[in-house]
Amino acid sequence: MDKFYTSLLNLTHMKTHKLQQALLIAGLLAFSSLELIAFTTKPKSAAKLNYVFTNEVNARKKEIIKLYDDLSYEFLFFEFYNKKPRVKREKGTYSLKKQKLILKNSGKTQPKEHPERFIIKENDGLFACNRFGKIDKSSQSSYVDNKDRKYWEETYMDSVFGEITNDKKATKKIIEKKPEYNPVATLPSYTIDVQKKEDDYTINEALLNNTFISKDSLKQIKAIIIVGPVSKEEDRKTIEDQKKNAKYLRNMGVQVFEFYPPYDKWEAIVKAK
Repeated sequence: MDKFYTSLLNLTHMKTHKLQQALLIAGLLAFSSLELIAFTTKPKSAAKLNYVFTNEVNARKKEIIKLYDDLSYEFLFFEFYNKKPRVKREKGTYSLKKQKLILKNSGKTQPKEHPERFIIKENDGLFACNRFGKIDKSSQSSYVDNKDRKYWEETYMDSVFGEITNDKKATKKIIEKKPEYNPVATLPSYTIDVQKKEDDYTINEALLNNTFISKDSLKQIKAIIIVGPVSKEEDRKTIEDQKKNAKYLRNMGVQVFEFYPPYDKWEAIVKAK
């Protein structure tokens, strides 16, 4: 009986040992799988800009070629159309072997005709060439190797086109500036006819004659701003604008009373008058 129990214990120990080995192998495989998933799902890093080549025909007409380390390129054409600045862009991939650069447009059309093969001369720039790598002397398409730091910044200022973004993903390269908010321009135009008691000189006449108006005179003017309920979105925008108007008028010394929904009761408005 002792031999039987000993054999049974040995068999159980062997099975437990094998089970432990199997669990260890399974654990390692699971960890490797997780590590592989983590590696394959790792987000791609943004493409880095390697080269910038520029061809400035004049201040209002410029061409820029940007080569990135992921073998993609941007070809930007800055110009004026109907007296307005605009940028046309071509995107694609490139190959660079033994100083021979070939651009492969990923679009169906070219925004502007240009050479697709170039030779890169160190510290000099790009020169259009034929399929055999010989520089085309008849072509005027030469691009300077431009190492100006501004092309590696987030944005930069151009003397003619304004603020330019270097964001590769941006569809509009010229940053459009919104006009600064001028509260006076948004106010309705009324004739001011508030007379002083001591004489017959009106504020309206002072404005017409560009005469300085003191804050004491402006304190005689009372402005009542009323916004009636229309819709939540429309009311929100209107109230924001009118609050700016109110702040501006107060800074000028004008008495301002504001009534916005739901605090625009007629009794309170009449009292303010």
